[in-house]
Amino acid sequence: MLIALTGTPGTGKTSLSDAIRTAIDVVHIGDMSECFSGRDDLRDSHIVDLECVETRVCGFSGVVEGHTSHLLRCVDLVVVLRTHPDELRRRLEARGYHHSKICENVEAEAMGLIVSEAVSIHGVEKVVEIDTTGKAVDEVAEIFWKALKTPEDYRPRVDYTEEILKWY
Repeated sequence: MLIALTGTPGTGKTSLSDAIRTAIDVVHIGDMSECFSGRDDLRDSHIVDLECVETRVCGFSGVVEGHTSHLLRCVDLVVVLRTHPDELRRRLEARGYHHSKICENVEAEAMGLIVSEAVSIHGVEKVVEIDTTGKAVDEVAEIFWKALKTPEDYRPRVDYTEEILKWY
């Protein structure tokens, strides 16, 4: 089984993948420099060639981690980490992200962009959602293992869209 571990930057993907890597193989898209087709200077990030990533991970059994992993067509399950926009803003500020990058990511999280894309590509039956707001990594890891056993209990239901109204 190939599991995509995805979410807006700052939701806890890398922390969770570090916590589960002793029990399951994990591949980080960010470590696949051979699949970087360029650099997006505006967003201060790499441009990922998803076809390249697919040739390296399709057929792999484990977790592929990265905020674009949900775009891979060969995954069997997509785990989307979600975080309340206020907490996400604090996490990204602590990382020293530029204001525009923080705003873009917080808005994407509030709109549920990644979970919406995942459902559109894979169908709701292949997407689970874990809210990491206020949770320690070991608690998120415990929820991750439960979600793999009973994905129907973790179907997308987190909704932060009302947060957007507070901004205007």
